[in-house]
Amino acid sequence: MILNRKIKRNIKIHKTTYIVAIALLILSTGLFTMFNIGGPVIKDSIKNFKDDYKVEDAYFTTALPISDMQPLENMFDLNIEKMEWKDVKVLDKVTLRIYKERKNINLVQITEGEALSKSKDIVINNDFYLKNNKNIGDSIDINGEEYNLNGKSATPDYIYMLENNTSLFSNKETFGVAFISEEDFKEIDSPSIGYSIRLNKDNESEFKEYIKENYFALSWVERKNNTKINAIDGDINGMFALGQYLPIVVVVLVSLLISIVIWRLVKNELTELGTLYAFGYTKATLTKHYMVYPILVSLIGALLGQIPGVMLANSIKAALSVEYNLPIIIVDPDIKIIVLSILIPIIIIAPINFIVISRALNHSAVDLMKGKLKEEGPSFLERKIPLKGLSFSMKYKIKEVLRNLWRTALTISAIVFSAMLLFFVFVMNDSMERIVKQGYEDSYKFDNLYMLSNMSIENRGGEKFWNLPVMSSNNNDEEIKYTLEAREKDSTLLVLKDAEGEVLSFDKNIVSKSLAKKLGVKEGDTLKLKSELEDSTFEIEIEKIANSFLGDKLYISLETLYRETEIPKDSYIGIVSKEKIEFQEGQLASSTSKTAMVDGIKSMISPLKFIMWMIGVIAALIGIALIYVIITMVIDENRLNISMFKIMGYDDKRLSKTILNINDILIVFGYLISIPLSKVAISAMFAEVTKDMEFSLQAIISPLSMLIVLIILETMYTLTKAISKRKILSIPMDEVLKNGRE
Repeated sequence: MILNRKIKRNIKIHKTTYIVAIALLILSTGLFTMFNIGGPVIKDSIKNFKDDYKVEDAYFTTALPISDMQPLENMFDLNIEKMEWKDVKVLDKVTLRIYKERKNINLVQITEGEALSKSKDIVINNDFYLKNNKNIGDSIDINGEEYNLNGKSATPDYIYMLENNTSLFSNKETFGVAFISEEDFKEIDSPSIGYSIRLNKDNESEFKEYIKENYFALSWVERKNNTKINAIDGDINGMFALGQYLPIVVVVLVSLLISIVIWRLVKNELTELGTLYAFGYTKATLTKHYMVYPILVSLIGALLGQIPGVMLANSIKAALSVEYNLPIIIVDPDIKIIVLSILIPIIIIAPINFIVISRALNHSAVDLMKGKLKEEGPSFLERKIPLKGLSFSMKYKIKEVLRNLWRTALTISAIVFSAMLLFFVFVMNDSMERIVKQGYEDSYKFDNLYMLSNMSIENRGGEKFWNLPVMSSNNNDEEIKYTLEAREKDSTLLVLKDAEGEVLSFDKNIVSKSLAKKLGVKEGDTLKLKSELEDSTFEIEIEKIANSFLGDKLYISLETLYRETEIPKDSYIGIVSKEKIEFQEGQLASSTSKTAMVDGIKSMISPLKFIMWMIGVIAALIGIALIYVIITMVIDENRLNISMFKIMGYDDKRLSKTILNINDILIVFGYLISIPLSKVAISAMFAEVTKDMEFSLQAIISPLSMLIVLIILETMYTLTKAISKRKILSIPMDEVLKNGRE
């Protein structure tokens, strides 16, 4: 059939555009399939893991031991399990937290290998093996005893493996969680003790009050406020949102691209269309003919995109495992997601192109044969913008931009999209570097941090502090959890500065900037605090805001803490010091060093940086591909003009400058638009990811980042112009004469 041969001929002529469109659809549908197969499976697996392995509803420690838990379980209709552990040094660098095997709460899942079955068996978290070059079946020395590495493990209370409550980031290089049998654990002296509960009814507050009155609670952390349990939820939600919206944006860009190509195709074939109308072809037949192009491209791109999408669905699990200790997660292809991924490009692309085609074909056969649409004249904007006094080259560029608004919109959208991805890379990189530099290296002046098993009043040197989990309501009446940190008034081992760089004193009530932002408060405001431990409320006036985004914290003096709560005067739960402090067996809940903290965050950031730079490369490739197609469109639409310019004596340099630089102003315009859009989008994403974490990532677009992104965009643009230059040079001088004869 004539029309079928015509399809093949047109695809061959515009093959570059269609290849780019298909490649972008492979990318977008592949991402959609990858995220929407992997994301929900991981989310459901984590939820089921917490439920099936009986995650705690709360965890607490007491000054007085609970000798008999059965009466408490009967009295309050709940389950209690004593959590006993001991931190030991292994392999010279790793703090291994060894727990007694659990029976009822926070159960252990064996992800690989076998469960504990005989004396001197031990199971340790997944990453311990990789980080320390160990395999299942190897042995490990623990306090002079040889233990057999029997398996890899995961538990719902250590999905995010924080060593202590003051940590914001895990360090799998230096911290691990292990389990041994109850009989083996009897050989361990002076273990630390805590308690986990699972409720059968909503009576946590009554039980907490009873524990406070009878056993003096030292700490109390509800499940919803436990970062070790919930931190992963923010990352999963962020990834899921990324997988939903990013591919759709690419599909819309591809739709614009194809619609412009189809519009140009129809415009260039008006005479042929009029002839076909005269021969009896109906509008419906011709519409079906032109709809073949977008549907064919959509199907090919979407079908091919399922191959990498399905193959890489497990990569989300791999990315999350860098930061989290994951349970067993099986990611299988989901036929519903695959079908949806194939349909989405068609659902978006087909209607847009149908409108474009219908609009073009909505003319009589006579008008089409006359080529009436070819003489569209100046646009409304062109008539309104004064062009007098401008050079011919500038007038020509402005007219090209204003007479091709679809192409202009596509150009700006392509630049904005690429720039936003690039800004995301640099803002994320800057945020991570800021955490290391400002959060640890500049603020932490101590070398060692110790968390005690029980509160103490003994003078051991260093600087004393208390950490308490608290909550306050923000302007939207949402409860925000954060840490109340009470320090000595003359503390110097933690340095906080205000926005002007002045060092703040702890005789003032200081709120971190990240927390102030979440709560919507400013200096002079009064903050109402609810203490999980004390189950009471009190008010603190905010006197200073620290320019710190590392940790959602409110800092007060120890004197203020003693006055506002029932915590005994002169007591403390932690110490920071320059020198090492010796403690007796069983006095420490955990200890770490500043070096270990910095190494931990750097270790976590390293693979994330690789992922970020991959996103940057993808952004650059998308930008180059789209700009190349757009410049090709410009050249094809100006073939006759280029031929005429050559006849008029334009040399290659001047000709290339006139034609190829048409989009210069659009590149700059798109870049400028991308800056505020990037800030809004990245801020929203950071807020979603960190809403359940006690720290914030700040979306600061630095002048250096703006300069680098502009240079990258201009380099992409210059590169595509250089590649396209040969197309202009290949257009013969007699092109306009041939067209006139036709």
